[in-house]
Amino acid sequence: RRDEMPLHHIPSTEPFKKWAIDFVGPIAPATRRTGSGYVITCMNYLTRSVEAAPTKDYTTTTIA
Repeated sequence: RRDEMPLHHIPSTEPFKKWAIDFVGPIAPATRRTGSGYVITCMNYLTRSVEAAPTKDYTTTTIA
């Protein structure tokens, strides 16, 4: 029994409780149709679902 590894508790979390948020940009050239030069991305840690949204600028009002 020397080769056995001790068991550790793996903490579980509820879906949509922990998110990773990242802001990407500036992207050149910006899109012609909307003029978006930045992308905000969000990923759920548990389900690995990803959301992305284009934005025109990098201000607090745009992100909120």
